Amino acid sequence: MVLRVSPSIVFATRPGGQTIDQDAWGGNPFATALIETAAAPSAVLSATLEPLQTRVAARTQGVQVPEWQLGPAEKRWRLLHPPGPTPAPRMALVLVAFNYASADLGYLAGAAVDERRVAAFLAQQGFTVWQGVVCTRQGIAAALTRYARHSSQARSALIYCTGHGIMVGDESYLLPTDYPSHKGYGGAAVRRHAVPVQRIALANRAQRENLTLFAGCRSGCDAA
Repeated sequence: MVLRVSPSIVFATRPGGQTIDQDAWGGNPFATALIETAAAPSAVLSATLEPLQTRVAARTQGVQVPEWQLGPAEKRWRLLHPPGPTPAPRMALVLVAFNYASADLGYLAGAAVDERRVAAFLAQQGFTVWQGVVCTRQGIAAALTRYARHSSQARSALIYCTGHGIMVGDESYLLPTDYPSHKGYGGAAVRRHAVPVQRIALANRAQRENLTLFAGCRSGCDAA
């Protein structure tokens, strides 16, 4: 079982940044660029990320500028389907929060599109894909617990996660679809009712490579 203090994460935007829910292809520009960039011939992940950053920044006029923190194993990893008839076991979780009607935050139509197209892309690359459909706080916790148990049996594990995001200090959070908006978005409320991205990332427990892609925004809030 792999539990990392600093898991490998790629963020769709820098701290304080916003994301664009729908581009010309119907979803987040980060997801569009990811699918296009990863299709390049067998580049290791560390060589894939700079072109990904360039594409996303150009398409969003600098609104979204991805950043990342990678461990040594992930830097050398290839996202594309590895060569050979029997690829090493790969596991992925697509965790997308998009229907925020109960939280008065509307509906993220682009995120709903990304749930389908990112899952399809990962399946094409040899991943066994799990989808987190119920993205309430309780539903997210259940999906992570279930996925963590299965990802520990894989060589490589990946989580793609998006929805409304927010930062408290240096920590990024995913807002669940049942976030109590009437309690506001101060640090105390976010810490209590949202889900830390680090917690999501730690559900990746594969034997070799573990990567989380967080495509939500990272707007800041009062840390108090």
